[in-house]
Amino acid sequence: PDASGPSTKASTQPWPSPSTGISSDDSASSQTEGCCPRSSHDATEYADGLLPREVPDRTDIDCFLPSLSKVLDHLIVLGEEREKTMRRKPARSRFHSVTVPNITVSDYLLRLSKFFHCSGECFVIALVYLDRAVKESSYSASLADAEEEKESSPFNITRLNVHRLLLTALTLAAKYYDDCYYANKRY
Repeated sequence: PDASGPSTKASTQPWPSPSTGISSDDSASSQTEGCCPRSSHDATEYADGLLPREVPDRTDIDCFLPSLSKVLDHLIVLGEEREKTMRRKPARSRFHSVTVPNITVSDYLLRLSKFFHCSGECFVIALVYLDRAVKESSYSASLADAEEEKESSPFNITRLNVHRLLLTALTLAAKYYDDCYYANKRY
């Protein structure tokens, strides 16, 4: 932003960012009513007479987590429908729990965002990782069906494995995107 006009970017971030030192506690008090925080500026007009557009911070976790929860719920429905139509019983992986966890996906996402301290981008990357895992296993399973030699079943996201998969994908995303690492010279 230059000195001629007010900033159009929201002034707060809901979590600490590697590039800024703003914490979530500082941002909570400056959010306005609604889903996304708005920039705090007076009604200064630009030279053309228009008011500056208020652009919500695209990384606002409060806006993003409900959408991510709906996407994961949809993946669970698809995965469980796929498992019902399989000819044989689906294989269980190390990610499957014996019983369905008592916490909903939505509440689990809120818990992860509160205690994991990773950026919002990590949640997007984690979703990409989960999507790739499902697509890759479906592709591998279709190849195995064509060859009829290998015993392979597609990997589905279900209520029994979504929590562990999400935690693993988010950990990998945070290690990839948020981790601060040093060159070998430093050591």
